[in-house]
Amino acid sequence: MGLKLFDKVGVQLNLKIDDPAFKKLVDAAGYVTAYHFILKFDYHSFGGTVTWIGDTPNPIPGGVYNFRNVWTNVSLLFRIDELTIKNTFLKGLLSELLLIGSGNLGAIGISYASFEMPLEYQVQPNRGLSAPGFGLIKGEAWGMRILWDTLIKRMENSALDAQRMQDRTGYELFHLFVQKYLWIYVEWFHGFIVQGKTDAQAIAWMSNAHNGVSVNGNISKGMEYAIVKGILGFQNMWNVGKKGRIGIAVGVELLEETIDANNDDIDIHFWSRHIGPAVRVSARW
Repeated sequence: MGLKLFDKVGVQLNLKIDDPAFKKLVDAAGYVTAYHFILKFDYHSFGGTVTWIGDTPNPIPGGVYNFRNVWTNVSLLFRIDELTIKNTFLKGLLSELLLIGSGNLGAIGISYASFEMPLEYQVQPNRGLSAPGFGLIKGEAWGMRILWDTLIKRMENSALDAQRMQDRTGYELFHLFVQKYLWIYVEWFHGFIVQGKTDAQAIAWMSNAHNGVSVNGNISKGMEYAIVKGILGFQNMWNVGKKGRIGIAVGVELLEETIDANNDDIDIHFWSRHIGPAVRVSARW
């Protein structure tokens, strides 16, 4: 739901609690936008169990690991869609890229992310180690975040602004279709300063599995973290009264996340991809 509090301030909140596929899923996200800036936050958490099916000795105490995955992200973004550009060529170029002057929200800025999840600790082959480990990975990252949404800005525009936009671009069928019906959402975070920490119990298990050989669990350097989400679909909106508006968008969401960390002894790599439906219902009054 999008709430327009003042002419210069807007708020959007999304909340999902519980899911039959996971234990106690909590998914909360939202932002506050004011005076060309966006303060955005995301919190995602879910739990479950992990069992070991590898050929090596089971590194999970008791054979089952009850896990809880947690992601937190806070971003301060600048809205480039609200920039005033006088250069005709540059303004036209950015408009063609659907970033400015096309009824879309586009923002870029700095972001902080924290995450924790259980992962396999693979061993480096050149160190003479054979038994991998398994434990919690915790990390923090500072980096850049990009947000682009064709739906938010159209919900912010008044009915008159929307009509002017349609009149201005109505002679180009492609632009009219893109601006009125196509839903494109892109959100990308890449950490440039990333620090991580391994599970001391998991490193101790690996050392015991190798007859007391010391295993280096320090991954504070050389860690990478990135997450990207994209949605492609269709949207439509209807004016209700003089100021009200409702909208619905349906699309396909692709979410990818990567974590890489290593040192001379261990190698940790995580890559996930989720593809599924995305539905957004919006209201403004």
